[in-house]
Amino acid sequence: MRAEETAQIVLPTDFAFGTSSSDKGKEIKKTFSNGKEISSSDTPFVTYVFEMKSMERAKDPWALTGEEKVERAEKLKSSGNAFFKKKEYARAEAKYSQGLRYVEPDGQQKEETANKIKALKVSLHLNYAACALKRFAWKEVVVNCDEVLKIESLNEKALYRKATAEIEFELYDEARRTIKTLVEDVTSPSPTSASETLRLKQRLKQKEATQRKKDSKVFGGMFSKLDLFTEDERNKKPKSDEEKFDDAETALTGLGEMMKGSGGIGGGGIDANAPPPLPLEDLPDDFQDYGAKEAMATDTFPFEEEKKKLEEGEQMSLETA
Repeated sequence: MRAEETAQIVLPTDFAFGTSSSDKGKEIKKTFSNGKEISSSDTPFVTYVFEMKSMERAKDPWALTGEEKVERAEKLKSSGNAFFKKKEYARAEAKYSQGLRYVEPDGQQKEETANKIKALKVSLHLNYAACALKRFAWKEVVVNCDEVLKIESLNEKALYRKATAEIEFELYDEARRTIKTLVEDVTSPSPTSASETLRLKQRLKQKEATQRKKDSKVFGGMFSKLDLFTEDERNKKPKSDEEKFDDAETALTGLGEMMKGSGGIGGGGIDANAPPPLPLEDLPDDFQDYGAKEAMATDTFPFEEEKKKLEEGEQMSLETA
């Protein structure tokens, strides 16, 4: 709307007169500023006419003095607190978020004003975290509490709310560290600190136990199937080199006895009167030795020879490869 413009709003009589649920069905009368009186029984609807008399654009935070910033932030905080009491947490968060725009220090305020701004910033972040707890928005709780802890590293409310969110967010290691700081480092705890800390520890223990049960159901069967060795085998000491040598000698002896008894590979038997095989160099030229002569005539096997050629920049031939 602009200045001197009007707007009409039509509301049911019950809403227009602001009655409670206990007044429903009763006759309600309302007297307006112009002296006119209307009864809820006269009409089911009421029309309100609004006129914009004047409008002033709100200043940006950078254009305000330190005192003006404090005033704006305090008003927004009070408005947010009112919504919080009504359990309208989203609307309360919106007010706290707006208030945070006015509490950034610029290094130009007086010391007294700067301290007020710092205190307001802590309070607004704590209140925002309290709203986020009510909405189960765990990440937002941690973020706002961390902002407080940057200013006051041992703020009890920030540590408590952060630990609560970390437990519910299943950040168990972080929660344990936060609780440890809360117990060991806070020098002036509140009267309820001990009971609240105990509640946190119990909740952490409960959540971890639940998580272990879930993990055992998911991974328990997997690990039992992978456990292929008996307990005796797992506890057995590794063999010494001498024992390994004895085992190899026993295996070779057994293999030799087996081949004697079975007649060698293929079961054809071994003829003790058969002449010894000829050396490669004494074989006839037409004997199919599949390249054995050429291979034995060199100091290295063919693939080693080709490797040397490659190292010298020669290209391996297809036939040799």
